[in-house]
Amino acid sequence: MLPSPPGSRSRAWSVIAVLCLVQLAASLLGSLRADDWFNLERGAIAWTPAGAAEVWTTLNRFGLYRPLVDFWHGGMLRLFGLHAPPMMAVLIGVLLLQSVLLARLVRARGGSRETAALAAAAVWAQPNAYSWTTLWVSNVTGSLMVLASLVVLLLHARAIRRLGRGEGAGLTLAAMCAVMLAGALCKEEIVLLPALVVALEAARWPWRSPSERRASIAATGALVALAGAYAAFRLVILPTPQTGSHRYHLRLGGHVLRNIAFFSAHLAALPAVVLLWTRWRHPSALASYAWHSDLGRQERREVLAGLAWAGIGSLIYLPISGRPSYGYLLAPAFGIAYATGWFLTGVSRIAAAPEPRAMPVRLLATYATVATLVCAAALASVGWHRYGRLQEAMAATLREASGELPAGAHLVFIDAGERETPAGRTLFDLMVTSDPSAFVRVVLARPDLSAETVVAPGTTDATAAADRPGRPFLAREGRLQALPPAPRAGSGTSL
Repeated sequence: MLPSPPGSRSRAWSVIAVLCLVQLAASLLGSLRADDWFNLERGAIAWTPAGAAEVWTTLNRFGLYRPLVDFWHGGMLRLFGLHAPPMMAVLIGVLLLQSVLLARLVRARGGSRETAALAAAAVWAQPNAYSWTTLWVSNVTGSLMVLASLVVLLLHARAIRRLGRGEGAGLTLAAMCAVMLAGALCKEEIVLLPALVVALEAARWPWRSPSERRASIAATGALVALAGAYAAFRLVILPTPQTGSHRYHLRLGGHVLRNIAFFSAHLAALPAVVLLWTRWRHPSALASYAWHSDLGRQERREVLAGLAWAGIGSLIYLPISGRPSYGYLLAPAFGIAYATGWFLTGVSRIAAAPEPRAMPVRLLATYATVATLVCAAALASVGWHRYGRLQEAMAATLREASGELPAGAHLVFIDAGERETPAGRTLFDLMVTSDPSAFVRVVLARPDLSAETVVAPGTTDATAAADRPGRPFLAREGRLQALPPAPRAGSGTSL
């Protein structure tokens, strides 16, 4: 175990506490939106006998198999109803737990308490990577997958220690495989975890005893076998369709370069700032010979392992066509945080500077402050802080009309199609259009209803829906207005 270099663990954990409070404050403005409606509806049926059978045996509407996430959403719905802030508070709590587990992983791999605290703080210094998970209920998929991955890595390290000492590790290995399977039932990307384990073990290999090396091969082999079996299950027995309207098409093309640029821009920002700071404060610490010496050798190998973690965590998303999601950044961001913690420790040890107790933490705190302000501006630009109030108003309009809707009624939302956000999308589109039927059924608790959206730029009446049977509503500036049905040739008005 490396001795702790000069530093302040309490400062790092204080920064984490402040950033956690910032997230909790932001969650008070949070609301349900977009995919949340479908996921909560599927989660509700998951807790019924018939629904549970459907969840365990079918893909969701996106062509994905994530039954444990469906049960999670159903549990959140039962606990909190349609109130998003407490759901988001739970996700923030999960992120806090993940940062603690990352710190424990650093310690398990020979890092000091200082390194562990810096790595945990580096997680929270990247709000661009986690805010779209903590502040969006549907992105719990990535959160649960990362949580499972960290637990698997800790159990893997524990199994190596026990087997290396000649002790039994059967229960530890069984728990490791069970947690990985649970993670796979939350998000398929965990099948790449064995590649990350290999990268981490390569960094640690020179310090492994012969018995530990044999244990590492055995434990890693178990993960490889499990990942291979699950990948075969998803590719052969329950494959995701690569045609039709499913979002997750895997193919090569120009979008791969666009996705690489997306990940690079968001994940490389923190390492770039850390490198610039090091060149300014401690240029001698960047000398290559120092990182190959006994003083910086372990830190160098662990930094490279962390960067490999980020690369492996991004790899599966690169061939996905369509607009990249910010939720994809969560898993690789932990690799960046891991590398950052080890790098800052190495700089402190190599430079032997007199003032490093506060400087690395101040650096992370400053970066986190700027990144948080940028994220807040980005969310404000799309009206995120208004979604809650607008959603309440839309729900009130629907409830007012609900008494007039017969069983099996169909609703038609006419989106005026105006440029209401910098992205060019309307507020209704951002909040609802992902699944208007699920939105109506969840808000009104009426599974018999259905809905659709018709985009009609500049419209103010029901003319655009004249050829569609159903009760029309105008969606404009994030609000709904009930409209009188447009006359239909040869028939009367229908709901």
